[in-house]
Amino acid sequence: MNKIRLLILILVIPCVINAQTVTSEGVEEHDGITYLKGTDEPFTGSVIAYFPDGKPQIESPFIDGKLNGVEKTWYETGELATETEYKNGLFHGHWKEYYVHGQIQSDTYYEENSINGKCYTWHGNGQLESEGEKLHCMEEGIWVEYYPNGQKKAEGSYHQGEKTGDWKYWDEGGNLITVE
Repeated sequence: MNKIRLLILILVIPCVINAQTVTSEGVEEHDGITYLKGTDEPFTGSVIAYFPDGKPQIESPFIDGKLNGVEKTWYETGELATETEYKNGLFHGHWKEYYVHGQIQSDTYYEENSINGKCYTWHGNGQLESEGEKLHCMEEGIWVEYYPNGQKKAEGSYHQGEKTGDWKYWDEGGNLITVE
């Protein structure tokens, strides 16, 4: 067990030592690869840009010149605005947006720059606004929308981004008003 821990440390420590944090002015991009200014080595580390008051605006993690890991952006108030997962320079994982007061606004799942998976949005009061799935960036399967009070607003199916079958619509009191 100790040999495994030692091996992990030997592999991880050089990566940590080589990683650095620089401001956005300290890097440049050429042909989709980010470099530390004045070098020809792809950048590994974090790039941070700041608002004029010194608060962080964006922090982007890079490995070998490509976005890798969770990029974060903030509102000027200091509240988290977005968290976006990258792998080898592509959207890969969750992209989460937040309201300025900190409540989650949306959560979308990407695979290699394409929306593939569950998608959720929330009203500012924390109630679920919509939920469904996308396949290759197009709505697929059952989607449900909700009013800010939590009552169901609409429900129906999509196939390749087009509405299919019957769609049901409710009023804010939960009463079915139409089926189309």
